[in-house]
Amino acid sequence: MYGMILSFSRLKSKQTILTTDNSSSVTVSEEYTYYDPKNTHIQKVTRATSNASEKRIEEYKYPQNYTDAIYTAMVAKNMTAPVVEQISYGGTDGTLETKRVKTNYTNTSTITNGLILPASIQTSASGTNGLLTEVNFNKYDSRGNLLQATLKDGSSISYLWSYNYQYPIAEIKNATLSEVNAVLSPVFGVASADALSALATPNETKLKDGSLQKALPGALITTYTYKPLIGMLTATDPSGIITYYAYDSFGRLKEAYTYKDNIVSAANKQIVQSYDYHYQNQ
Repeated sequence: MYGMILSFSRLKSKQTILTTDNSSSVTVSEEYTYYDPKNTHIQKVTRATSNASEKRIEEYKYPQNYTDAIYTAMVAKNMTAPVVEQISYGGTDGTLETKRVKTNYTNTSTITNGLILPASIQTSASGTNGLLTEVNFNKYDSRGNLLQATLKDGSSISYLWSYNYQYPIAEIKNATLSEVNAVLSPVFGVASADALSALATPNETKLKDGSLQKALPGALITTYTYKPLIGMLTATDPSGIITYYAYDSFGRLKEAYTYKDNIVSAANKQIVQSYDYHYQNQ
């Protein structure tokens, strides 16, 4: 019989030495602390630079650090990894708060269909009293894919998904989800964004020919098509220019290219990027 000792190996400290052009050096020292011996979640990263009098500290908070019902529900589902709040400190002793980023979660059925997902992101330079909302996540589909977000300036960005909920097929700036849903039936023959998400293959011709952009002329729309399990095949920007992506027999990206004036012909092909892969010693 053999005994086994089970334990966590966690990074405790790190030193990085940066050498300048004049051969002098600067040492950046980092120390890591954790919430408890059985928890691998980082509580703080303390950073000090040898040539500076300022100490910087990054503090992290997780669902288990809150008593709100939504975070209690997250812990019950073992959703303990997401960072809910990240707080940055500076100053000579590392106590001056310089930035705070908080992600608020929700499971409201009208927003997330009962799933626990981000509801908004807030930031501040002066603590919890100064938190300002940067973005609200207004609606997800039944698989947790984001359908609409509202930015702090009030503008909306909507997203469409398809290929069995796997891939985003459109980013639509300056249009709400209700405005997008209103044109989906004539363009794609579906009643809603969620129905479009469920399709095994969307109408790829409509994604490439600008039909959605014509239906929403006040929006800026980028659309995408894919080869499932391989990668993106096309990206069409708001001006209608299509970028194509080609892959080799191993499924690796080989090249990205466009056609002059969108006229598909060998003479009009313009390579944007190309990739070559070689085995060692080749």
